[in-house]
Amino acid sequence: MLLKNFINGLKKLKIISLILVVIFLSACTNSSLDLKINDTLLDIEISADALSRVKGLSGREDLCENCGMVFLFGKQAKHFFWMKDMNFPLDIVYIQNDKIVEIFKDVQVLDNMNEITEIFPNQNADKVLELNAGWCETHNVQVGDKIEL
Repeated sequence: MLLKNFINGLKKLKIISLILVVIFLSACTNSSLDLKINDTLLDIEISADALSRVKGLSGREDLCENCGMVFLFGKQAKHFFWMKDMNFPLDIVYIQNDKIVEIFKDVQVLDNMNEITEIFPNQNADKVLELNAGWCETHNVQVGDKIEL
């Protein structure tokens, strides 16, 4: 009887622990911050782990006008991106040390050969920012501009 109660207690503890982990992970993946480019404030979701980087903005129907997602990387590198499962085009901004080093404007979901668009940057970056297509043009964002987190 004592052993049976102990095992049932462990099962309940395991379930409670699993629920807490799910809640914690949900809170981590939904964090956001304000980011400023050329005096315009953006509401930016943070993608800082492998799972959220793989998902990115995939599957969403749209993105609010001054919203985006920033991918934070632990090291500077030429980070590859693709438009898998995207439903709308993007501007993709590569940032190193809070300075814009490369911009891919109006990146379409499919390329001219009707395949998923892939982005191969020429510059190293420690952050990559995804915004609605046309945002950089509308707000005159250029290579060399600084961002503020």
